[in-house]
This record gives sequence, structure tokens and C-alpha cells, in this order.
Amino acid sequence: MAAFGAIAALVWFVSYWSVLHPPAVAPVGSPVSGSTEVPLWFQGWARWDGAWYQTISRDGYTYQPGTQSPVAFFPVYPMLIRGVSWMVPGSPSPLVIGSLVTLASGTAAIALLWTWCRSRFDAATATTAALLFAVYPYSIYLYGPVYADALFVAGALAAFILLERDHVLAAALAGAVTSAVRPAGVIVAVALVVRLIEIRHAERHNRMPKSASRRWWRRGNPATLNPGDWVIGGSIAGVVGYCVYLAARFGDPFAFATVQASPGWDQGAGTHTWFKIAMLNEIGRDPLGPAALGLILQTTVVVLVLASVPVVARRIGRAYALLMALSVVMVTAGSKDFQGAGRYVLLALVPAIAVAARFLVRHPVLRTSILGLGLVALLYFASWFAKGNYLA
Repeated sequence: MAAFGAIAALVWFVSYWSVLHPPAVAPVGSPVSGSTEVPLWFQGWARWDGAWYQTISRDGYTYQPGTQSPVAFFPVYPMLIRGVSWMVPGSPSPLVIGSLVTLASGTAAIALLWTWCRSRFDAATATTAALLFAVYPYSIYLYGPVYADALFVAGALAAFILLERDHVLAAALAGAVTSAVRPAGVIVAVALVVRLIEIRHAERHNRMPKSASRRWWRRGNPATLNPGDWVIGGSIAGVVGYCVYLAARFGDPFAFATVQASPGWDQGAGTHTWFKIAMLNEIGRDPLGPAALGLILQTTVVVLVLASVPVVARRIGRAYALLMALSVVMVTAGSKDFQGAGRYVLLALVPAIAVAARFLVRHPVLRTSILGLGLVALLYFASWFAKGNYLA
């Protein structure tokens, strides 16, 4: 945690410096309303989707079919911003509160990741995994941007840790909250159910060793659950609750998905999205431009996550492999160009990073080199984001 604190201090300084030295050519995106009024230390984080979270935290939800609307963003993160704003004297800007919520969530995510790894591996592997995650370039969203990703990762890891410790009700509650942070909370809920089945099967195997010879689909039989275990299904309550709210208020329970097809976002379901026509067009237009390189990098991350699924299934468990595979499917089906995938797969990277950390502990020179290169890339991304460029 001391190392993470030092990295966070570096990231915040780079963001501050980048605000003081803006680019010669203004970025495409317009500044978030009110961002120039917050302290300089926070201005670099008040970019892009921060505008939506500021609007929701202040004014709630609106929905106009066919146009970009705040219903695309799930409610827990802006609710938390609003709640903290009420408790802080002077009612600071939601952009300031949002950055602090993100940093606190990111800190919790790193601590929880270490705890999750430590239950499986030695301390050196857990520490290496936490540091690898901390310097992954798209982990910039753990440090200050007004985005919900850090809260989502922290909530999901808390749910899995509680489940591993057999606190099923607490895990279900944590999963329910997490499922109302981002749409991928549905995947977390599914993985929690599968993981609990795995745990109960392992317990039954200890009592009845012959059960280990069952085929994999029998080992995944939900009949192994105890009567009280079915509460884990409540981990999907967050997204269900949001759908009920959208249906009652706007008449569309899936407005968060419908609105993705709006002009400007252009993420509607169809061949244009599924076959990544926009990405291919961008790469063909300027293959060495920053936009094309960013898309290629994020596509590579998605491919690597998918490639590591079999290894994770063997070494950590099928539930975590399923979490990774479903995350890749969601990103692939829902993004027209893989833009944003670098942060969408943050949680899916956790099991893969744990496996990688186990290898790197045995190769200290390689570990140091990767951590150093990751830190340099992270600081570059921090500057890129703080200057107003679109990162993910």
C-alpha cells in the first residue's frame, strides 16, 4: 500500500503538471462544465464522462430517446458522489468529490486485490500482482478520473473475497451493489453463483472423494448448493432494480443499452458494431495515428485476456475464467471499435495478473523491467488524460 501511495502521488503530480502545460492544439473534447472552477489538482481528472456523473449527482436522470442521455450510466457511483457531497461542509463540486471517491475506491481495489491473491499465493506473488495492476496503463482510472471503474473493481473483489470466506449473504449484498455500478455487474453476479457452486462441490468432494471423478458439467450442478446459498442470486438485484426504475420512469427497462445507439456514441447492436467497421476504418485512415494505435492496444489487451482464460481455469478456477470470458464477450459485442476496452476489462485482468505474478516472482529482473515500463506508460496516460485527450 505504501508503494501504491507513492505511485498515486506521482500520478497526481503528473496530472497537475499537465494541467499547467496544456497542449498547443486543443483536444477534440470540450471541457466539462465547471471543471475550470475546481482546484488545479482536480482539473486534470474532470474530463469526458465526468460531465455525465456530475449531471446525475446534481439533477438525477433524464432520457430522450435517440439522443445521448445520462441513463447510460448506472446509479451507485453518482449516488455516492451525492451522498458524500451532503456530508462535506461547503458542498464542493461533484467533480472534486468524484475524484476523491475514485481514489478511495482505487486504493480499496488494490488492497482487496492483494487480499484475494494472498488467499491463494504467497505474499511476494500477491504484492507483485497488486503492483502489476497498479501500473497497468489503463489503471489510470483507479487514481482520480470521475469514472465508476475503480468502485466497480473494488466492489466485485469485495464480493468474491466474502464468498471465499463463506459469508454468502454479505457477498450477495456486495454483488448487488456492484451490479448497480456498471452493466458488467451482471457478469459478476453470474461468476459469484458459479464460484459458490465450485466451493460447495469442493466441500462435498472432501466428504465424498468419488465426486471428483464427475464430468465438469456435473461438477457445476447447482444442486450442490445448500438451501441458504440461493441468496447469492440476489447479487443481480442492483441491475434488476435499475431496470425496474427505468421501466417505471421512462418506459424502457433497458434504456441504458438502447441509448448506446444514439448519434455520437453509435454503439447500437448490428454488423457495424460486431465486425468493428469503425475500428477498421480508423486504422485504414491513419494506421500510425494516436487513435488507431490506441484501438490496436486495447484490442490486444482483449485478445490477451481471452488467451489467458484456459490457464486461469486450470490454476484458479472455472468461475474466474468465466468472468474473464464473459467480459470479453460483452466488450466485443457492445463496442464498435474496442475503444474503452482497456478499462472495461480491468476486473477480468485480475485473475490473469495473479497467474502472471506467480511467474514473475521467479524472474526478478523481468518483474522489475515490466513494473518500470508499466509505470512510465501509466504516467504518460495520466498526462494524456489530464490534457483533455480521449483515452478510453
